[in-house]
Amino acid sequence: MHGKEQILAPLFRKNFEAQLQVPKGIDTDKYGTFSGEVRRVRDIKSVLRAKALEGAELLGSRFSLASEGSFSSHPLIPMIGSNQENLLFLDLENKIEIHSAFTSTQSRTEYIEAACLDDVINFCQQLDCGPQGLIVKPQYDSIEAGWIQKGLVETKQVVDAFLSLKKELNLEKVWIETDNRAHMNPKRQEVIFKAGEKLMENLASLCPGCRSPGFQMVDFLRGLLCRDCGYESDKPIKEIWGCPSAGCDYQEQRGRLDGIKALDPAQCDWCNP
Repeated sequence: MHGKEQILAPLFRKNFEAQLQVPKGIDTDKYGTFSGEVRRVRDIKSVLRAKALEGAELLGSRFSLASEGSFSSHPLIPMIGSNQENLLFLDLENKIEIHSAFTSTQSRTEYIEAACLDDVINFCQQLDCGPQGLIVKPQYDSIEAGWIQKGLVETKQVVDAFLSLKKELNLEKVWIETDNRAHMNPKRQEVIFKAGEKLMENLASLCPGCRSPGFQMVDFLRGLLCRDCGYESDKPIKEIWGCPSAGCDYQEQRGRLDGIKALDPAQCDWCNP
């Protein structure tokens, strides 16, 4: 589990006096690895569900928690890299799924195609190699585990791996990147914790209809009016909150969390085409 339970366990203990237990023998690498040996072929929610169901079966528990992280372009600012952490809490008895997610631009994949030792040493110093682990491999899309070296936490280890690959495969450049597994990435650990805090809020939010946990925003009602011309935009005007329980269809509309009730003319397609 790469130490994620150590990040999330204090939250469950503090908020619900509950303990997290990691199933013995579970291998989540089969669902995909950051280093490339195993490609993730399913979407994040499907992977979360598969992990949670496997964990529940191994422990014989009605409750289960799964985590899945991704590193890609920011969903709103494509030119900036980001890290999104997703959590799924299952209550199998009541058929409830409760999600949470948190996205950060402070945690993202850093990489270099190193051609010489100076490149390697400078990169290690830049990323504070030690707390942050590194991966060394022939190229960015390498999938053969035999040539991928990960969990490198000393500059000497990175240098040795670089020289070895360069010599063995006669390479001009070697790919070096951040090891984004949770126990090797301190910045990612902070994002997982933030996603955990959001999950605590969602678990404590009870449905007004059936009192099930996990009552949260599920969609938007669009049609925010321009403050000047009254043009109806496709921007959200209200939030739609819903119950996660399969047996409850209760929903309600709430004002936007940011309190905005009208569209700024600068964002209006009519006022500012």
